[in-house]
Amino acid sequence: MGKVLLSLIGFCFLAGCQIGQPKNAVKVFVNEDGKFPSFLVGRWVSNNEDWEFTFDEEGVITSAMISMGRVTIIPGQTTTVPMRMGGKGVYEPGEWTVTYTPSNHQLAVEVEMKQIRAEMGTHILEGSSRDIFVGVVSEEKNEWIADWVSIPHYTAFVPEPHELPVDPEDNAAEIVFKKAK
Repeated sequence: MGKVLLSLIGFCFLAGCQIGQPKNAVKVFVNEDGKFPSFLVGRWVSNNEDWEFTFDEEGVITSAMISMGRVTIIPGQTTTVPMRMGGKGVYEPGEWTVTYTPSNHQLAVEVEMKQIRAEMGTHILEGSSRDIFVGVVSEEKNEWIADWVSIPHYTAFVPEPHELPVDPEDNAAEIVFKKAK
């Protein structure tokens, strides 16, 4: 039942967008020379189109589309989106981190969603998640192959609360990101 509810909620969002972000919403660390490389600046889209990151010249994520609802999130800002069956989805990001190591072209991104609440009819899903992506950017500088681990904590109210189980095999995968043109 939990997987069905999560899948259903993922397809029920319409849209959401807000402008601007606090400067300290994303921490950026560049090992060795300390400068974020220009080839990483721009939009990176996952092969399954469930994740997307846009990096600025300093390595800050300016926006990200997350897999839970495929909603675009601005770091440091709560995003509210309408849902098809009434209600709304509310996404509050937590701390986000970008780390790049030039010598081995390793890029790591950590995205914490401090609070997610999705109302769908009489059902509600709420909780938090932490997603971690670590992998190497190709020598051609247009592909990032990342190991992804998701650590979700969700409760479904259908109408009584049920904590959704976490299956480690469903919460880890290799994801290939391509640089958008």
